[in-house]
Amino acid sequence: MNMLRIMIIEDERNHFELMEHAIKKEFPDAMVELCEKADLCLDRLKESDMDIIIADYLLTGITGLELFEELKRREIDVPVIVVTGHGNENIAVKAMKLGAFDYVVKSGDFFELIPELIRKALRDRDLKAKMRRTEEEKKRLQAHLQQAQKMEAIATLAGGIAHQFNNALSSITGHTGLLEMEYPEDEKIMDYAKAMKQSAHRMAHLTSQLLAYARGGKYNPQTMSLSNFVEGTLPIIQHTLDPDIRLETDLPQDVMNVEVDRTQMQMVLSAIVANSNEAIDPPGRIRISTRNMDIDQEFIKDHPGLTPGSYVCLSIEDDGKGMDEETRDRIFDPFFTTHFMGRGLGMASVYGIIKNHDGTTTVDSEIGKGTVVRIYLPAIPSAQARRAGLPAIEAEEEVEEGVVLRPQVELAMGEGTVLVIEDEEPLVKLFRQILEMLGYRVLEAMTGEEAVELAKTFDGQIDLALLDIKLPDMDGGRVYPLIMEVRPNLKVIVCSGYSINGPAQEILDAGAQAFIQKPFSISALAEKLKEVLEGK
Repeated sequence: MNMLRIMIIEDERNHFELMEHAIKKEFPDAMVELCEKADLCLDRLKESDMDIIIADYLLTGITGLELFEELKRREIDVPVIVVTGHGNENIAVKAMKLGAFDYVVKSGDFFELIPELIRKALRDRDLKAKMRRTEEEKKRLQAHLQQAQKMEAIATLAGGIAHQFNNALSSITGHTGLLEMEYPEDEKIMDYAKAMKQSAHRMAHLTSQLLAYARGGKYNPQTMSLSNFVEGTLPIIQHTLDPDIRLETDLPQDVMNVEVDRTQMQMVLSAIVANSNEAIDPPGRIRISTRNMDIDQEFIKDHPGLTPGSYVCLSIEDDGKGMDEETRDRIFDPFFTTHFMGRGLGMASVYGIIKNHDGTTTVDSEIGKGTVVRIYLPAIPSAQARRAGLPAIEAEEEVEEGVVLRPQVELAMGEGTVLVIEDEEPLVKLFRQILEMLGYRVLEAMTGEEAVELAKTFDGQIDLALLDIKLPDMDGGRVYPLIMEVRPNLKVIVCSGYSINGPAQEILDAGAQAFIQKPFSISALAEKLKEVLEGK
């Protein structure tokens, strides 16, 4: 325990000496300070930390009640024991209402009571401090919970929107592909098809961000060094910075490896650096650094979602305008911007991508003091192979000035019977056209029940099923074991507007051969079918 510090506010020195003697008898190491003038006492209290105040009610030029009011005004929070030579119940009540710990009359064994009153005051102070810490912790946890619930609700909405968009985009990209295949010599149709395809791919990029925000965007995890990743990515995005903004790096080569999707992490770095660039009135500075961190339970209190262990921290710091508290609280909301019109998901997709990689993102910022974004990702001792599906629309395509363009490739033709399990009629019709053009025979089921019945009753071989996750009567996870029970040799490609994470991965873990995410190109579907049917 630290040395006990007690201030006695008393204008009669002999009373002070008697109280000091009684205190020293019980607390020999205590520092007891006399203060005879109230205004001087207040100044001393503001400058030094006292554990207890013992104050006479009647002081020269000020009463005990006025002293209390002044203590409260100056925000000096110290237990006060009021003493007086005259018992007055009304004064005692007023003193207690103003925050006095106790009120005692100078009579009889008063001096012998002082040590016990001090003990009680200290116990009360410690209890209040504990309650205050508990309440602060409760408020902190409630704030974290409310933020997590808000982000979860928005993520669920984002995932649902992305799913519906991807279904619609599948029809657009599929029919555009059919136009290209049927009218390759018609330049006008090819120009129209190209324009439609470019717009569709822009929207596909947006839905990939939505899925990333919904914590479903980790398609192709690879083991890598974040320092090497940043060094390799900066040349791609550096040309977007204002030439008067200096880019600094601190990227030690001894940082541990992490397992991340390179494309998703490029999106993260690009979004944060773009925000920093816009926040700076040139000239200015952006500093990117990496470092190893050992995260413990204390750190996790302010960073829920993490677990103790080794992490790598990626920091992006700028000396820009900074943000106020209200802006910081909304920084991860989709389409939130300090500009007149939102232009994308930005930090919302950053939040989702990092969350999906079992990490967390923090933002520290003050007006006029710049912003620091820190990303914490779990470190791994060695490569960990994971089964993952890369959306075909991105796997085979190159990005040119932000527009995804599919290279011209020869389609992989095939043969056999494919069962299309899909509830949206336009997509069923489209898949039939594409599959028949590729050489396959097609069976259709728009519900889980229809799919199971077809699997049971079709008189012939079914080579492969193209299985959607969301069906009107049951989800794909329930359909899969039922059709496999009657067709144990059936090969299955899971097809969804959602990402691989979640229900799709569960079906893959149960034995399905592959995953393809909507929207996909005709060539991607053709290659996936050939790959699965040939067992590659």
